[in-house]
Amino acid sequence: MVKLSRCTAPPLCNLAFDIATVLRLVVTEEDHLLLDMISLVGQGEADDKPSLCLFEQNLVIQTSLVDFYARTGCVDTARQVIDRIPQPDLVPWNALIAGYSSNGFDWEALEVFREIVFRCVHASKSLHCFAVKFGYFSNDFLVPALISMYAGDGDTCGARKLFDSVVEKNVAVWNAMISAYTQRQEPVLAFELFRSMLLVDIRPNLVTFMSIIPSFENFISLSFGESLHACVVKHGSENQIPVLTALVSMYAKFGSIDESRYLFNQMQSKNLLLWNSMISGYVYNGL
Repeated sequence: MVKLSRCTAPPLCNLAFDIATVLRLVVTEEDHLLLDMISLVGQGEADDKPSLCLFEQNLVIQTSLVDFYARTGCVDTARQVIDRIPQPDLVPWNALIAGYSSNGFDWEALEVFREIVFRCVHASKSLHCFAVKFGYFSNDFLVPALISMYAGDGDTCGARKLFDSVVEKNVAVWNAMISAYTQRQEPVLAFELFRSMLLVDIRPNLVTFMSIIPSFENFISLSFGESLHACVVKHGSENQIPVLTALVSMYAKFGSIDESRYLFNQMQSKNLLLWNSMISGYVYNGL
């Protein structure tokens, strides 16, 4: 048998890969030889790249090919390979981002990271490490997205640790953590965080109010809801239909249907959601 390790010096890289290709087509147990060859060819020129079509059904080899193309600067081809993988895990994504970064395509690397944040919805801890590794941790988009992913995994403790580790928190980071508590039915923590947000002079926006108002429906005292309503008015959000709709629902849950109707009547242009909220309020109160 030919000693494959002796075929790796140029111009024998192609010969070494050809031998491994034959083995792949004949003996499936020799996949590890292909992986060795892909790795070795990766030390050569990009023009020596192997054909994609031979390995479309082998996940391990596809992953190795992504790494090969990324390391040799063929990032477009690496992307083509990963697009053919039905459900790629973080290993090929890691290789692709590393390839973009090492070749100076920082924006493309960031865009790929954004993509895997939405794809890998149950990999919050891995993606968190991923962000730190590639220097994206301070990105305004990624930190709120990671907090939301932790919450989606049911790990509000992990989300809060990430939140607390951010030195300069913008409104999106605060919103993500408040929303996380609201989603996980932790209204007291959501309220405390909202109050802390106001104390450090972060101005709440539409997303803030849409995140915090539903949590107030779980409080027994109407005074909590009234204080939140006052905050909405203070920050000029009382005429935004989504916020008003949420307030109508909140007052109805407190049994204050007259206040719900008053707010409903204040809005001249009513959409379907506002009508539904008012009708649901009447139904909730048995009217």
